Order: sequence, then C-alpha cells, then structure tokens
Amino acid sequence: MTLSVRTTHKAACLLLAASMVLAGCVTTASRPSNPSQQQNALYEYAESFPAQAAIGGAVIGALIGCAAGALSADDNAGAACATWGAVGAAGGAALGAAGGYIIAENQKQYASEEQRLQGLSEGADRELQSARRARAAAERVTVAHRTEIANLRNKYNSGQASREQLQAAVNEAKYDRDQIARAKGGLEAQIGLLDEEVRKQRQAGANVPNKLLAQRNELKTERDRLERQIQALNGEISAAEAIA
Repeated sequence: MTLSVRTTHKAACLLLAASMVLAGCVTTASRPSNPSQQQNALYEYAESFPAQAAIGGAVIGALIGCAAGALSADDNAGAACATWGAVGAAGGAALGAAGGYIIAENQKQYASEEQRLQGLSEGADRELQSARRARAAAERVTVAHRTEIANLRNKYNSGQASREQLQAAVNEAKYDRDQIARAKGGLEAQIGLLDEEVRKQRQAGANVPNKLLAQRNELKTERDRLERQIQALNGEISAAEAIA
C-alpha cells in the first residue's frame, strides 16, 4: 500500500487528536507517598496491565484508522477504512498490549487443541485468583476513602478541617479510583479474549469446556465488582468537590 503525503498527514492528525482525548480521560492525581497494604495490593495488580489494554487499544486504533481512510481523498472509502482499520488495530494493540495470564497462555504454542484449551483454562484460573485479591483490596480501599472523605466533609462544614485537607483526600481517592479502572480495563481484555474463544468454538460446532465458561463468568463478576467500587468513589468524590 502506497500512502500519499496528504493521507499520511490526515492519519497523523487523527491519531494525535485521539491521543489527546484519551489523555484527557486520565486524572493528574499522584500516587500516595505512604500507601497502605491494600493500596499496594491494588497497585500491583493494576500495574500488571498497561494503562491502555490491548483489546481496547486495538478497537480504538481500528476506529481511528478507519476514519483516516475514510477521510482520504485518494483512496476508496470502504477499502481505505478496512486497510487503515487493520493498521490502526495492530498499532493500538501493540501500543496497549495487555498483560495477564490468559493472554500469556493464548500466545503460547501447543501440540494439540486440547492442550491449548487446558492452558487457557489454567491461565484463566490464575487470573481469577489475582483478580479476586485485587477486588478485595479495592473494596477495602474504597471503604477507607469513603470514610475519610465523609469525616473530612463534616469537619470542613464545621470549620475543623481545611479545604486543602479535603482536597488532598479527594486527590488520593481519584488516584486509587484510576487504579481500579486500570485493573478493570486489564480484566476486560482477558474476558474479551475468552469471549472470542467461546464464539469461535461455538461457530465451529465444538463444545466449549464448562470450566472455561464458568471461569469467564466469574471473571465478569469480579469486573462488575470493580466497577461498583469505581462508582462508589465517584459518588464520594463528587459530593466532596461540590463543597471544596
């Protein structure tokens, strides 16, 4: 594929614009200087995934690439969308290659399909154990933040705490909320891979192992529990910012 200067410039502009939008979704709250044991457990899991998970990166890259192709005046819109979409998906996945046990297992080479599915299930089991530990830590972190912010709100309203103290607590809660979101995003990538595996197996008329289906459902439960912590923190943060 030969790309004109005009086409290349358009793609570059779209990619730059998208990166700016994505950057705007991340808060500037800094990591606590003295994190608790539960915070460290959450950070360890969250940081095992890059900030932009592979599947999310591939989807975003594909959309950006398709838009770049569609805007190109010297390419057929449909063909350009497909071509640029593939390039964007590959680039997005590479830039946001997710960690995680399931994806690691899926990248291995196995002698048989049975061994591959067994490896995928073992990876899912390890991921589930890690996700449960991270979710439990996230729940405790969320409770601690909600308690602290609620207390500081009351003290601020009665003149016993400063605006700076309340804002500091809010900023730390924001950082931890973002880490929970990062953990959830990484978990989404793992679930997405299992969803695709189930789809392919069913499309081929093969029986999907019950254990793999159960593991996928349990991972979804952990993902949903992480989302509840994000929403709980968002509510507390909004209430505090309304008065701070």
